[in-house]
Amino acid sequence: MYNQNMNILTKKIRELISEDQIRTKLFRQSSISRSDWAKKSKETATIFVDLLDKYSFPYKNLVSEDVYKAGVTLSLHSDLRILKYIFNTYVKNVSSKKIKPEHKAIFVDKIRILSDKPQLYGTQYKINENKKVELLPIEDEKNLEKRRQEAGLQPLDEYLKLINH
Repeated sequence: MYNQNMNILTKKIRELISEDQIRTKLFRQSSISRSDWAKKSKETATIFVDLLDKYSFPYKNLVSEDVYKAGVTLSLHSDLRILKYIFNTYVKNVSSKKIKPEHKAIFVDKIRILSDKPQLYGTQYKINENKKVELLPIEDEKNLEKRRQEAGLQPLDEYLKLINH
């Protein structure tokens, strides 16, 4: 029964991430409106949470890497209410065998930014009018590298090189 449940979860998550990525691409190309994108994203998030509540989170020790990453991505594409629910229910108190520490840090930063608080790990950014990456506000910048290291994140300069490609 367990394997059958994981197979169902895997199949559904792959379907949801495919829809999510197509929708995001269409939105970035201005092929769908923000309101259509938001409406469909909310529907996807609701379906995703229902799957989690029925089968559990697609932890990295239970599913393939692509399905695990899809679960993280779908979580992070959720609104604040759903993101907090997923974090508090499935992510916050689990071991690094289930959730990569760097993903926990991204969850924390995303929740803080959506809550109008400065981020702790420097994972959240925007692309400014000059098409350059601009980090969103960071709390206690002096200790940022220490927090990043403790969370299993690469140094900020390496991260910025990666996302500025």
